Amino acid sequence: MNNIRLEGDRKESVEFINGIYLGIPDNELPVEEIVFSIEGRYNKETEDKLREGLGIKSKRFTDKTLLELLFKSVDKALEDKRDLIKGRSLVIKVATESGIDLSQSLSNFLAYYIENKYGNRVLFASEEKSACVSGVKSLLELANSYKYSSIIGVVATVDKAFYSKGSTADATGGAGSVTLLLSSNGSEDDIKIYRLYGSKTETFFDFYKPVRSVNNHNKGIAEVNKYPIVYGTFSEYVYLFLAYKAFRDLLDKMHIDADNMDEFFKRFLIVPHLPYPNMSEKMLAYLVRHFARVDKDRKEEIRRRFNIPEEDLRGFESHEDLLRFMLNLGNVLIAVKDSIKYYSNDYKSVKAQILDLTKSIVIRYGNKAVYNQDFYEKEIRTRAEKASNSDELYEAVEKIYKDIVESFFEEDNKIIRSIRKSDGFKELKRMLHLEDIKYLSSIVGNIYTGSVFLGLSSLLAKAYENNYTEELSNKKILLIGYGSGAEAVVGLVEVPRKAAERFGSYLSKVIKDIENNKRVITAEEYNSYRDVSDSNPLKNLITAMYTLRRETDTREHSNLEKSIANNPNRNRG
Repeated sequence: MNNIRLEGDRKESVEFINGIYLGIPDNELPVEEIVFSIEGRYNKETEDKLREGLGIKSKRFTDKTLLELLFKSVDKALEDKRDLIKGRSLVIKVATESGIDLSQSLSNFLAYYIENKYGNRVLFASEEKSACVSGVKSLLELANSYKYSSIIGVVATVDKAFYSKGSTADATGGAGSVTLLLSSNGSEDDIKIYRLYGSKTETFFDFYKPVRSVNNHNKGIAEVNKYPIVYGTFSEYVYLFLAYKAFRDLLDKMHIDADNMDEFFKRFLIVPHLPYPNMSEKMLAYLVRHFARVDKDRKEEIRRRFNIPEEDLRGFESHEDLLRFMLNLGNVLIAVKDSIKYYSNDYKSVKAQILDLTKSIVIRYGNKAVYNQDFYEKEIRTRAEKASNSDELYEAVEKIYKDIVESFFEEDNKIIRSIRKSDGFKELKRMLHLEDIKYLSSIVGNIYTGSVFLGLSSLLAKAYENNYTEELSNKKILLIGYGSGAEAVVGLVEVPRKAAERFGSYLSKVIKDIENNKRVITAEEYNSYRDVSDSNPLKNLITAMYTLRRETDTREHSNLEKSIANNPNRNRG
């Protein structure tokens, strides 16, 4: 395997992460109460599925405002690093899916808050909203944009991740904020982040919150989906596919021969975004399957070690056309299911467009070796032509989609499950510390944009507690972010021994506080919070302004009191 080439050894090739700070709510919903909130009754079988299948132990949520949740980690960061930020200007990047307005970004509020509370000048503040990938994107954007010793970068991620109430996906949603501080000045006490990354962008509408117009006396009022539109396993394949492509892009830029699996995993640890904790295992199983195909010298040994059927050594690339066929046809399914109902006044025209789009996908991506392209093109047109409304059209396309992909999903998942149950995979998980990486996510839940940083924090804390900080210093860590739309990025960080000790010691205490200060709640309490609603569209903005003024006014009032106490002769009139 070739050496890593990172723009030579110039100092400009890295930035430094000076601190990682967590803002996790105290309210905890244990897994048995999660089951109750979904089903309305306790169900041991479902609890076992959540624990074993998804890896969920509990999740956190808050009834506080989004800004209060954001300020929780930002305050920890700026209070802890007052000496670092003293006299310096800040550049802020907020990553979130949970904004309070379609125009006003959370970064506006945060910039005002920081300038008034801490006195630092904010040079620039912006918000990144590209689903869950936004956290890693924001980190890489700041690391690649600002290289001046007088500037401190603030990456602030915050989300309250809710799905449709009563859905299984709702079991995974948590709440929290994570703030990272960056600078061009660092030492062996800090984490290095390289200005090098892999990325991949495609168009897959697998998870989205559309804005729809509402005819309300021509007042221009619109409605937005509060919960994302999700189509099950389709989303998982989008994530895996895009993450793999970004991963390959990074390896190409690093001039690394990635065909040797053992050598690769000796050099790298993987910290991915975790929509649920065990998604990390599924991603790793796909990488193993890929290596079993490309590692020519060890193909048979890998196959036996990971219990991969001899007849199926397909990697991502070997069935890329088939994956694209599935994913693009899934796009059509989602478009028909949702968009046609809200945007179309001309059903016949939209129907014709859907038929043409579906046909083009079949022609372009249909794999004749697996599926009869002509047959499915004819079937789609025959069934869809009989549809007299959007619901029937959806049912026609869905039937074709399920006929084609469900057998693939079933067979594909069978192979992945076989890999995950093998002794070789269990050993690889231990070597990569996967259980440590996903620990925080298993008790907090999916916090969207901050999920990757929960994984990194968890790894650093557990490495300190279990005495393997030196091992971290001998490897590079890949931060894998992905989100719907779809996009994936892979960043590269390095943790020197002293940094592993410093970050690990601090984060270990933070995680213990998170565990010890929890307030266990019931499903009834959780559901009562979820049921709170208000038809006033200005509520979010009004609440945000109230939160902002309350926080900054408290500081101004406190400063006034101190000024009076230090100057008793001052005119108090």
